[in-house]
Order: sequence, then C-alpha cells, then structure tokens
Amino acid sequence: MEAIQKLWLKRVKYLATIYYKFISFQFDAVILIYTLFFAGAAIHYNLSRIYLYRETITQGNWVMILQLVILAAMASGSYKGFLKNADEVFLTPLNQHGKAFIFYSFRLSEIIALLIWSAASLALYFFISSVGQWHISLWLFWLVGLLLKLIYMNLSFFIYQINSRNIRKIAKVLFYFVVWIVGYRYLGLWLSGVLNSHMVVTNLCGMAIMLIISIYLKKLSAIPWNRWITDETNSRANNYATLLKTAPIEKGSVKIKANSIANALFTWDRFLPFDEKRALLLLYYRMIIRGKGNLSLILQLSAASLAAILILKNSMLAGIGIFLVSLLLSDFLMSLWYNLKDNVWLKLYPISRAQQYWAYQWGAIVILLPIFILLILINVAINGAILNPVVDLFIISIWLLIITQIKAFSIYTKMFLRV
Repeated sequence: MEAIQKLWLKRVKYLATIYYKFISFQFDAVILIYTLFFAGAAIHYNLSRIYLYRETITQGNWVMILQLVILAAMASGSYKGFLKNADEVFLTPLNQHGKAFIFYSFRLSEIIALLIWSAASLALYFFISSVGQWHISLWLFWLVGLLLKLIYMNLSFFIYQINSRNIRKIAKVLFYFVVWIVGYRYLGLWLSGVLNSHMVVTNLCGMAIMLIISIYLKKLSAIPWNRWITDETNSRANNYATLLKTAPIEKGSVKIKANSIANALFTWDRFLPFDEKRALLLLYYRMIIRGKGNLSLILQLSAASLAAILILKNSMLAGIGIFLVSLLLSDFLMSLWYNLKDNVWLKLYPISRAQQYWAYQWGAIVILLPIFILLILINVAINGAILNPVVDLFIISIWLLIITQIKAFSIYTKMFLRV
C-alpha cells in the first residue's frame, strides 16, 4: 500500500507541475497586474449598478435563479478525483491496487471540494445576509452544503460503476431528480425560515445517515476499468478539441447504439436516394448520433438559448444570446467534418471534391435551421419580435447560411488544399 501511495503522490506532483506551467504560461505577472487593475476599476466605477443588481436578483423570479446557483454550488464535485484515470491503465489488472489508487485521488477531490465550498459558502452567506431578507446561520449553511456535496460525490461514484447501461441511466435520472427538484424545494423552505430548529436537526441527522450509506456503497463498487478509461480518454479528446478548436476523435471501444427515433430524424436512410452526395450526408448524421456527447452538446446549447429567452424577458437581449449560441453550435457541427478526413469508407467509395464541398455547405443546415427557427418563434411568442416575426425568421436563416458557407469553405481549404 505504501508503494501505491508513493506512486499516487508522484502523479499528484507531476500533474500539479503541468497545471502550474499551463496557468503561468497563460497569465504572466504583467497580464495579472493589468487584469486586476481593470477589474478593480470596473468594479469601483460600477458599484452603484452592482448594488442595484444585487437588490434585483433577490426579488421576484430572480430568487429562483439565485437558489439554483446555491444548489449548484452545494451539489458539485468531481467523483472521479483530480487525477486523470487514463493514467491508471497499467493498474487495470490489479483491481485492488487500482482501487486504492483511485480512492487516494477521490480523497483529494473531497478535500478540494471542502475548501471550495467553504470559500463559496462564506461569500454566499455574506451576500444573502447583506440583502437582509434571509436569516440563516453560517455554520448551518456550511454544514448542509458540505453534507450534500459529499453525498452527491459518493453516490455519483457508485452510480457510474453500475455495469448495465439502462439501469445506470435510470439511476442517474432518479438521482438528479431527487437532488435538484427535492433539493431546490428544501433549500427554498430553509432559506425562507419556514423550517424550525427541530426539523433542521432531523434533516441533518437524515443527511448524516445518507452520507454513511453513500460511503458504504462507494466502497462496495467494482470499478469497470475499460469503460472508465475509454470515457476518460474521450473526455480528454473533447476538452482538447474545445481548447484547440479541432474536431474530437473519440475512442470506440464502447459501442453506442443509435436510437431508432434519432436514426429516423438524423439519417433519413429510408427516404434519401443513395447517391454520392446523400451518402456523405448519411455518414455525417450517423457520426453525430453515434458520437458520445454530440447530441447532448446540441441539446445543451439549445437549452442555453431557451433559458436566455425565459430569463432575460427582453427580445433584443434574447436575440443576441441566440446569435451567440448559433456561432458556437454551427462551429461545432461544421468541425465534425474533420473526422471524415481519413475515413476508410470514403477511400473505398471515392466521392468527388465538388460533391463533398456541397455536403459541407448543406449538412449542418438541416440541423441548425429547425432549432433556431423554433427558438426565434418561442422568443417572438414570449418576448415579442425584435423587428418583425417574418423579418426575424429571415435574418436568422440568412445568418445561418452565411456562417455555414464561410466555415464550409474553410474546411474545404484545410482538408484538400492543405493550407
């Protein structure tokens, strides 16, 4: 066990050095001084506006957003630990030693979560107390948040180890439902002062029992090493792709079967003639629905635009949010074409460059247009039109055509002209 601990400490020092070098490369002393100066000046000259915003977000519908932020700060934390699990591939045959290695990392994750929550709870407490509407105890606020955070991390670890994909999905949905729906309701009652001291003590005892049960379940877990390492490798690929703005190339040892409904919506293989252009589109859409995380990212970005519409209550601001999300989503969808650069099927079934360029131009539009036309219609129905309903729809359609055409030309240039 001592050898495993030394190995773990060695990995911690190595990764800490990498993170330090990356951060120091991004922010030198001069940039840091300028950043602090401009941030301080901006805060100083906008204090009155900041106080106004503080009063605003603690009233009306904004209270819901504030409570969700507090709940998100409580229910967070890395259940995998702060060491990358792809580094433990050599420990796969040694499940007992590998598990010890992981739990050292998980303990570090718990310590970091405790420190982050302590700082966040202190800031949130003084913010809420300064408004004067909620009367809560700092130590109780800190303790409830810490218990919820540890329970969340332990049970997330346990759920991830479930081998059956369907059971794992059901357990995850039920778990998130309890944490977010029930947690939000309880947090609202607690912050409003409705709960008496007897109920608070009872709930704390219940959370302590849940924490003990979660620790026990975590220790019983048998780690599925192959799936864990594959998921971690794909996660790294996606992170680097976001940072470097290149399409992720995911590891395919975990087979993901496409859903029949998504297959009908995105592939159209029963309706499209199998010519060269549509064959390439078929390959593109299958790549989208089979790539782990592609559909979820599309839904997340679409949900971000919908949230802007519902929260901002202003057609112009919501429209700006929709345009910004359209840039992100179109860039992501167009970047997926790079994954087909060395595709074996394309080499066996050659497609002319003109037809490939046609597919680059129109492939993503099939997904983008319905999404953003629907978002514009929702914005018009809730907040009103920016200019005119027909004009708004026309502008978003032209905008999507322009940015996808520009990106298609860039992809064609990089893939075929080697620029």
